[in-house]
Amino acid sequence: MKRRGSRTAGIFLTLALSGMALMFLTILLDGPGGSNANTAITGFLGIGAFSWLLLRGPVGKAIAGMLEGGTESGPDDQDRLAELEHRFAELEQRGLTSGEVEQAYARLAEMEDRVEFAERMLTQQRESLDQLPRGGGA
Repeated sequence: MKRRGSRTAGIFLTLALSGMALMFLTILLDGPGGSNANTAITGFLGIGAFSWLLLRGPVGKAIAGMLEGGTESGPDDQDRLAELEHRFAELEQRGLTSGEVEQAYARLAEMEDRVEFAERMLTQQRESLDQLPRGGGA
């Protein structure tokens, strides 16, 4: 939904900026001595003509496609999607049936045991070093 709103905002912004640019161009072409009413009428007619041409062409078709929410996908895209789905299904099946997951958990448990053993050994060594009398040099 968020994407659809941003598309609509982008389309509106494009059309608004195009209209403002045409209005500015009309004011520049009309010159400083032209009347405000003629400038406004000419500008609105120009904006209308430009918008009509813009929306009837490929830009209008693209905007209509975006608003409909559909994307045209060719047969290559469909074949590629089917192939990716098939490969994903194979990977899921292989991982669940081959026992690789169970092996990984077993190795993880073994590593946890080794780390705990190493921690106990280090703790015992520290305690034995702490119990030794310290020779003070005078």
